[in-house]
Amino acid sequence: MRRANADVWLLNETDLYGTNSHGVVVAREVARALGMSYYTSTEFYEKRDDRRGTSGNAIVSRYPLHSGRRMTIPMYLSEGGYDWAKSSSEPRCGQRSALSARIDVPNVDGTSTTLNLVNLHTENKANAKVRRKQYDAVVAELVLPGEPTIVAGDLNTISPFEGSSFRKYLEQRWAELGPSGAQ
Repeated sequence: MRRANADVWLLNETDLYGTNSHGVVVAREVARALGMSYYTSTEFYEKRDDRRGTSGNAIVSRYPLHSGRRMTIPMYLSEGGYDWAKSSSEPRCGQRSALSARIDVPNVDGTSTTLNLVNLHTENKANAKVRRKQYDAVVAELVLPGEPTIVAGDLNTISPFEGSSFRKYLEQRWAELGPSGAQ
């Protein structure tokens, strides 16, 4: 991460006091090591003995973060979504979530531009249609039309050809909405 020297990191599946991370808050440790600020939130409480603790998502930024928000992503169970509370092999409490926070990025003229960062995690055990609906729900809730925004994260586009299909969907949305994202 130091070599990449990115201004912003959007991280998924980061432990918060979990067994896997020896009881630390991963986003905090990453931010400290890089000299950055962070915003994190839980997604799941892992109930399996070898994974006890919570896991979630994080935004790590060189610029101070403000206006943070968390969103629970709908499961859409009737359409092929998944509820981890019913899993016998990986029992957990909670559900997928998204985070947003803003940074003020300096411009060359001495002004700054506020940039909205949105980090989401769609459900890997749901179908592609549900993952697309989850993405749309996050955008509808956390993206303001016309505001410069980066939306990224773990989209779990795991089915054959789902990644390329999702990219085409995003291209269509861009063509419909344009750079202002007016909805």
